[in-house]
Amino acid sequence: SFGDVGAVSDVVDVSLAKVLAREVSDAIVAPGYEPEALDILKAKKKGKYLVMEIDPSYEPPAMESRENYGFTLEQEANRAKVTRELLANVVTARKAIPDDVVQTLLVTTIAVKYTQSNTVGLGYDGQVIGMGAGQQSRIHCTRLACGKAEKWLLQQHPKATGLPFKPGTSRVDKTSAVDYYLLWDELSDAEMEFMLSFLAEKPEPLTADERQEWIFRHDGIALSSDAFIPFRDNLDRASRSHVQYVVQPGGAVRDDLVTEAADYYGMVMAHSGIRWFLH
Repeated sequence: SFGDVGAVSDVVDVSLAKVLAREVSDAIVAPGYEPEALDILKAKKKGKYLVMEIDPSYEPPAMESRENYGFTLEQEANRAKVTRELLANVVTARKAIPDDVVQTLLVTTIAVKYTQSNTVGLGYDGQVIGMGAGQQSRIHCTRLACGKAEKWLLQQHPKATGLPFKPGTSRVDKTSAVDYYLLWDELSDAEMEFMLSFLAEKPEPLTADERQEWIFRHDGIALSSDAFIPFRDNLDRASRSHVQYVVQPGGAVRDDLVTEAADYYGMVMAHSGIRWFLH
């Protein structure tokens, strides 16, 4: 809710500016702005909204460097392109990847490329819905990404969208209440009281069966990993979030066991051969 920055790859139009005008956001960066859109954004936060324009033709230097406690580390910049060719080497028994899922895998991989390692991302319907980043263990990345993805899906469950909010409840408070509602079994008494303060009556919680049934309605959930998946536990966890498509670099000692796990769950898995580490 705070410190949000919008990053846009195309010229910002009026429709996007109107959306951002009502959302909590502190800045935006984009290659250009329509005049009317710029006027809308200039008025946000009483004129204090930070609007930045980038040069879309800028090329970063070939070498990247990091300085830390007197040490300077250098490496070649990762200029590998995220293209459909990354999905050519399918190693599972199932091979077919629908075109819409190809797009989801590529979009998720682009996000993974620029996210702090270790990283696992989940995507659905052309967008990222869960990211587990900066963890010391890949299974923790997977757990984080899956948990976030499940929350994103469950926010759209009829029980969540139909919560009986009191008149006048703000959008921010509604968001908080939905978040608490989806964590029902984990709430303390104080947290439960806080959630109920926004509702006209106490709702029925989502059962475990309702959660799972809703998640498994969504076909085409995809996973991308920035480095090889070392153990099958990552796919065991991903299967509970109905992940059906996976792309990862491959190259682990236990690649065969990970592939066996993918086949066990009926997943399609491709080895891209490219690691996307960002440190």
